[in-house]
Amino acid sequence: EDGDGDEYTLEEVETKRLSRETLATDGCFILDCQTELFVWVGKGSSSAMRTFTMSYAKENMLEDRPDWTHFARNVEGGEEILFREKFAEWPDIVPGSRGGSSSSSGGGKQMVRRRSMLMGRIKKKEVKIDVNKLHTAVRTEQELLGDGTPGTIEAWIGVDGKLEEETDLLQGNFYSAESYVILYTFHKGNALRYHIYFWQGLDASKQDKGLTALLVKEIQVKVRKEKGAEPFQERVTPLKEPYQFLTIFSGKFVVHKGRKADHNPKNTHFYRIQSTTDAVYTRAIEIPPESTLMNSRDTFVVQTASKQIIWYGTGTTEEQKQRAAEMMQPLIANRSVKVVKEGSEDKKFWKRVGGKKSYADAAHLKKKGWEPRFYYCTGTGNDFKAEPVWEIIQQDLESTCAMIVDVIAEVYVWTGASCPEETKKKAMETATEYVRAAFDGRLQNTPIYFVPSGQESSAFICLFAGWSDKKRGEGKLELVSEKLADYDREYTWEELTAKEKPKGLDYKHLEKYLPDSVFEEKFGMTKEKFWSMASWKRTQKKKKIGFF
Repeated sequence: EDGDGDEYTLEEVETKRLSRETLATDGCFILDCQTELFVWVGKGSSSAMRTFTMSYAKENMLEDRPDWTHFARNVEGGEEILFREKFAEWPDIVPGSRGGSSSSSGGGKQMVRRRSMLMGRIKKKEVKIDVNKLHTAVRTEQELLGDGTPGTIEAWIGVDGKLEEETDLLQGNFYSAESYVILYTFHKGNALRYHIYFWQGLDASKQDKGLTALLVKEIQVKVRKEKGAEPFQERVTPLKEPYQFLTIFSGKFVVHKGRKADHNPKNTHFYRIQSTTDAVYTRAIEIPPESTLMNSRDTFVVQTASKQIIWYGTGTTEEQKQRAAEMMQPLIANRSVKVVKEGSEDKKFWKRVGGKKSYADAAHLKKKGWEPRFYYCTGTGNDFKAEPVWEIIQQDLESTCAMIVDVIAEVYVWTGASCPEETKKKAMETATEYVRAAFDGRLQNTPIYFVPSGQESSAFICLFAGWSDKKRGEGKLELVSEKLADYDREYTWEELTAKEKPKGLDYKHLEKYLPDSVFEEKFGMTKEKFWSMASWKRTQKKKKIGFF
């Protein structure tokens, strides 16, 4: 649906000769002949556009003219002769008129538009993303639950369809194949408040997740009966735990792999510790002991039956190192602790993580004191949006969206497999403007790379808290500037009608990639005339000539 008049503008039609095909059925036009002023409305135009056109003509063009100025509104198919005669070409049969009635006069066939005649088309204003707002966007300030004083935690774990009390979780120990219900009691003013969280591990079975969701009701009933209060309930997404939830564990948040009953502390375990400028968002997640999963901006911990080896990437700050050590301290027990800096590993270390292999160690990952920024891109046309987002996980990369990822030294434009071509193009154009508008001292020619789904590199993947697919697209990245150039390229008839068509095109409107001469030869008309036709007529024409 079209919005109000503020969304429209008047754009001059640049043509030496006015012809009927200039008037698109989905548009509105104003023809200014000084002593005559005409408004033409296409049958396919919206009511909002028609209203704007009449108001614009009256308020901005007619107001200061003599009273005898001829002003008329012409609807497609019922144009008056005074309007038609201004056109060099006007068909005898008016497109869209009932019964194919004659227009009675065909306009001046050899008439060239006089300089005193101006034609303007009403256009919906293009909505431009304010990239300066993207640069200055900050995470919404988070508030603690209640008055900020520590509350009490009660926790339960789902076992065989029942809830059992869980004490290990009170120390911040979670398991990826388990589901938990947590009751947090806190003060707000003079009253006690109750908040129920349920956390379902990424590796938990669908059955366990479903049962735990149902068992939440047991805790609700318990609070109502025993406390006489109505608790608030909230589902927590693993790796996207909210600020209030993380604060109740006081910087201790470790997610072990698998089920609690299967966890053997004597086996080798490998943890990745991610941290941001805000200490609350520090998490330790157990991952497979594979060196390919490492990167230069995080901390990794190898834990054996007798040792705890803390590996610091070159890009970790002193504060992040301290947080990581504090988080893993409760797991030390009787183990000896060894610190390893990136680049000083011995053979034993690499053997514990599956051997020395390539991992994400790009130069920008080794720089300290920066955080990636993410912008979620959706929609087409004037509905396109680019919005800053936080706590991104792989599941947020939806197949129909695009994501701009800024790491300062580079910018990525990721696109889903089903992302519309227009959304891809808009996202790449926005990323280009975003880099131009940067005021953080980066280079103006900062590379912007196009990253299609399934071709993510390890340097891209390591920016996310979790990534289930082990595939890595380490091939040559395509520059966005080159990708954008493809949108303006022309293709041959053979290329566009082949079974395997060129990639990255707007497949619903392939005709726009044809050279003008080829288009006119195959379609028997100009592109302007074709696009002035109703959508169903354009489709019918393409079917008739086999252009699909």
